[in-house]
Amino acid sequence: MLSLGRTVFLVYPVPEMERSVPRHLSRLELYNIVAEHPLSEKYSHFQTRTKAIEKAFDAIGDIPNLVRIRPEYALCNTFLEDHCVGELEGLPLYVDDNHLGEAGAALVISDILKHIENVAYRKHSAHPL
Repeated sequence: MLSLGRTVFLVYPVPEMERSVPRHLSRLELYNIVAEHPLSEKYSHFQTRTKAIEKAFDAIGDIPNLVRIRPEYALCNTFLEDHCVGELEGLPLYVDDNHLGEAGAALVISDILKHIENVAYRKHSAHPL
């Protein structure tokens, strides 16, 4: 695809939670418990688990039209320092412990959409009507 000049999105690992986010939230609601902090995982745990994958992806090098999407930028250190969040104010970002749900995917997809908008803007600017 890259050799054909197509844009390829390389999605880096998604942080995993230690337990099912919806199940955890359901239990909190069932027992009327208010959590002090959102369900999360330590960022350092995520980094340790994904170090080899990140290294392999980074070794690919800079290639035109290869766009690197890092879900950790949306989910880690953004809402809770040194943690990757699994929910926000009771809204689950995952459908289980490691697959993003609609709300979680929306956070990651926003990075992809920003790139697409930038490419479209540059093409339009290069070829004005």
